[in-house]
Formats: sequence, structure tokens, C-alpha cells
Amino acid sequence: MIFTGEQFIPGVLKPRLAEEHEARYALAMGLAVGKKVLDIACGAGYGSYELCQVANNVTGVDLSEESIAFAKGNYNRPNLNFIKSSACDPIFTPSRFDLVVSFETIEHLEEQDRRKYLENLRLWLKPGGTLLLSTPNKRITSPWTEKPLNKFHVKEFTRPELEAELAQYFEIKKIMGQRLLPKIYTHYLVRKFYGLLRKIFGFKNDIYSQGDGPSIKEFFANQEPRIFVFLCQPKKD
Repeated sequence: MIFTGEQFIPGVLKPRLAEEHEARYALAMGLAVGKKVLDIACGAGYGSYELCQVANNVTGVDLSEESIAFAKGNYNRPNLNFIKSSACDPIFTPSRFDLVVSFETIEHLEEQDRRKYLENLRLWLKPGGTLLLSTPNKRITSPWTEKPLNKFHVKEFTRPELEAELAQYFEIKKIMGQRLLPKIYTHYLVRKFYGLLRKIFGFKNDIYSQGDGPSIKEFFANQEPRIFVFLCQPKKD
């Protein structure tokens, strides 16, 4: 399997990013005990496999044929199933899952696809079910540009933008984050000055690594996370 830098393969991704992935799936495992779980954009399948250790059953879905082949070849459990498909397609009946996990997915989708994706996730969740969603924070990862700096991303969100996008389909119950940074790092001159210091003194750590670690936690108004983690429930019809 060719590693592009977007999918999570244990032992391949750089340690900082691996820690972030692992922390998100650890949080999901606490919500998945005894549940029917959908892992959307499951990539190489590592997270789905972790979830099936505690869940009743887990279905991993990914658009990449190569990723699904890797997942099927490396992660086998009776209560784990992998499907090659898009989250924008009508692949499941309504109210099928207790928990939907969607990590680093929404930023890859065009506007019309995002609408269908969110509509499907709401439809597939049981009433009172849970959506756990993560995505980069534009103010940290792609500041001062509409086009994301990550070549794989279509759109990155600020907190108000993400809240507005999700609120059409879900009730937002909790907003959390990873790699919390002082909000001062979102100021243009501060970022430029930090970049200059890196060049002069040869700092190896970039701005993303200045946060307080991969742990997922709620944050204060004077902080910005590198990664947003939203916990939501489907809106009632």
C-alpha cells in the first residue's frame, strides 16, 4: 500500500500525528462499548480494529479501494466489516448505528458532497446516537488563505464555520480540541516572527507542535486547538 500522508498506518505516520489519531480513537472507544459503530473514511482500518475490541460490531467505510484491501488483509475480527464506498452514497438503512466516528473527513469534501455526507450521517444514526467528528482548525493550519495548505484538503473550517455547517443536521453537545495553543499564535505578526526565529536559530519544532499534547479536552476562549473534536447528536425531524 502506497502511503500518501493522509491515511493512518501504525508505525508509518510521524509520531506527533500518530499520537493525535490514537487519542481520537481512544476517546471513541469509550463511547463504543457494546454499540453498533460506523467508522467513516476509515482509511487503512487501524481505528476500526481498535473500536471492535469493545463495540458490538464495527463497519469501516472508505472510498479508497487500496485502503479497504489493506484493512481486510490486516485487520480481521468476526465483528468487523469493511466496505469500499463513499459517505455520500445511500449505503445503509436509517437508524442503523449508535455511534458514527468521522475523523479528518469533512475537510476533503466539496460543498454539495458535505451536505449529502452530513445528511447521511444524521440518517444512519439512531435517535439519541452520537457523532464524533474531527477536523483541522483553519486558524492554525491554513491561516490567511481560503485554499488549504494541505494539498489533500478542499476546505478547512474556523470554529463558527464548522458550528454552522454541523448545526443544520446535528445538535452540538460538546466542542473539544487537540494541541491547544494560546490564541496569540493566530496573529499574523506572531506567526511570522516565530517562523523567522526558526530560520535564525534552527528550531526543529513547527507551530503545530507548540500545543500541550494530543489529549482531547475542552478549551478556553484564549486558546485555539490545532484539531477540533465535536461531539454531536442528530437533530429530530
